[in-house]
Amino acid sequence: MKRLYDRTLSTATIHKLLIRNNRQYLKLRRNYRKRLDRYNRPIPGDRVQMDVCKIAGKLYQYTAIDFKVVELFTRRTATNTLRFL
Repeated sequence: MKRLYDRTLSTATIHKLLIRNNRQYLKLRRNYRKRLDRYNRPIPGDRVQMDVCKIAGKLYQYTAIDFKVVELFTRRTATNTLRFL
């Protein structure tokens, strides 16, 4: 309406018109942040977060964040991942 007729209506007016004409309407919701579920485990090491980054040319850094362990490999392969674990 604003673009075509240069008119604005409040959301309350639009809601009243939709209810009066028995039309379905969208409920207005505020976008709240979703609560983050942390993955805390009772036993340390039960779950490990790993990361692999390419450092330079042919050098990869394997990192286990929970244990603060870092190791370097020349190739990023499943075999090297198992060796790191």
